[in-house]
Amino acid sequence: MIIIALLSIVFYLLSMGRGFFVYPGLLSQFIYMLARGIQLERLPLVGPHDTLFFLSSSIVAFAIPFTFSMKNKKQLIDPVAVIASVLVILSLFARPHNIPLPPVLKTYWFELHVALSFFSYALFGIGAVLGFLFLRYKEQEAEVLQYKAILTGYSMFSLSMIFGGI
Repeated sequence: MIIIALLSIVFYLLSMGRGFFVYPGLLSQFIYMLARGIQLERLPLVGPHDTLFFLSSSIVAFAIPFTFSMKNKKQLIDPVAVIASVLVILSLFARPHNIPLPPVLKTYWFELHVALSFFSYALFGIGAVLGFLFLRYKEQEAEVLQYKAILTGYSMFSLSMIFGGI
């Protein structure tokens, strides 16, 4: 399974030259997470290995729709590909947690809480990249997209806090 994770890094780094490779990189990450989920019989969202991997795929998955609104898609895809690659590399240094969850955490609310939290972190990261792009290139579209990313991330984070309290 590690080969699939390494393959995503290769695809993300290739996407810096050609943006198309971001799609096979994301697909390889989804395949890896699906295989881990089947192996664990739960969502793979516990421990640094799984959470860093999930965060990297979330950043890429949420960045793709933002590129459709941009004139220069490469400006967003390149830094997102670097961030995703670094997060995957860091996840490979962490030992996977293959133990079952304690009974108190075996709820859909916990899984929703964790997934929405990481989705919001991904959107905050995309907002940071878009903010940098606005400061660097002075393009208004990056600023508008940044506000949308942050607003969506804040909404998801608020929901995750509600689900975490249930």
